[in-house]
Amino acid sequence: MGVCIAIHESARASLSSPALASWSCGSREGEWPSSCAALRQPLTRVPSPLPPVPDKSAPSLMDLLALGVTSALAIGAGLGAGILLDSWLHTSPLLTFIGLFLGVLVSVVITVRTVRRSL
Repeated sequence: MGVCIAIHESARASLSSPALASWSCGSREGEWPSSCAALRQPLTRVPSPLPPVPDKSAPSLMDLLALGVTSALAIGAGLGAGILLDSWLHTSPLLTFIGLFLGVLVSVVITVRTVRRSL
């Protein structure tokens, strides 16, 4: 006649929710057939070997606005410092490009740190 009981369980089911069971032994759907009377014992759940996935929420609107303002300030500060040093030391746009590069680098580091908190 086949298998009396098959337990289907998704990976995200919580331990407090009951397991879903289906059976097919020639009876109507939802009834325990007489040949499966020995299987009427309570079902036990086997714990998953995988660690639980932490619940991380998406960044809020304020987090994203702060990220944009911080990135703009970092790039602007690097560019401004480069321009000031170029005018003070009478160098060509070398320090402006170095300041711009450092500002972009700081902006990328801040963005990566913010994104990692949300992943």
